[in-house]
This record gives sequence, C-alpha cells and structure tokens, in this order.
Amino acid sequence: MTAASTLSGGSPKATFDLHLETPPHSAPPRTEEESYEELAITFNKTIEGHYRHGKTGYKRVGVLFLTWEEDDMQCKETEVDALRKFFDEEFSYETDYFLIPKDRWQTALQKRIADLFYEYDSPDCLTIIYYGGHGYVGEESQSLKLAA
Repeated sequence: MTAASTLSGGSPKATFDLHLETPPHSAPPRTEEESYEELAITFNKTIEGHYRHGKTGYKRVGVLFLTWEEDDMQCKETEVDALRKFFDEEFSYETDYFLIPKDRWQTALQKRIADLFYEYDSPDCLTIIYYGGHGYVGEESQSLKLAA
C-alpha cells in the first residue's frame, strides 16, 4: 500500500492507494448490474462455506469500519451504522469504528489497521475492513484511491 497527499483546489486533500490487479484477459466489459450479480453469487458461496446456523468457520471475526472524521457524505450515519448493526446482530461479529483524522491521517490509519491485524493474527480469525467514503481508480497507477 502506498499513500499520497494532494493539496490543490477541488482535489481530494488526502488519498490512500490500494493496488488492484486486473487479470489479463479480453472479456467484454460487464454492466454494473452484471458485476453486482457476480459479486452476490461469490459472496453467497463464501458465506455458505463459512457460515452455518450462526457459526462461522472462524473462532473470531473482526470488522473494522473506516470513515473520515470530516465526512461530507455522512457515510457513518447513512450506511456504516446500519451495516455494523447487521454484522453485530446477524453474525455476532466483533465490530469497531475508526474515524480517520484530518491531521496525521496516514500514520493513524496505518497504525489502526496494523493493530487490527495484530489482534486477529491467526488462521482461526477473519478480518474484514469496510471503508465508507470517496474513492476512485487513479489513471497513473490504476490503484484504488480512498479520498477525503
């Protein structure tokens, strides 16, 4: 993972790059609906293999929800709170929020993620990270950029 900061008018104040590998093939582009259906099938197959009668194949599952402290989209209130409640009530997963601070955001975010990985560092544990906020694929690097 790499991170970059941008301080120009109208551009994101901060971005966080996540490199995405694209398989080398020439399949025609899928519509958003086709992509969603494929994702839903993959998710359901994964859940069927790991979740039976309220039990997962893991001793512990931790979910970390990330949003910006200065959240102009109000992601925490509009989507993250409901998703956290779902993971808590339906799956009994251990959940936590992290509000990415405006100052020293890169160090704070890396520390929080490292702490999460340390806490769930076992083959018997599953870690899920959910980011609620702006994002785009950078033209120069084809990396996912999470932006404030």
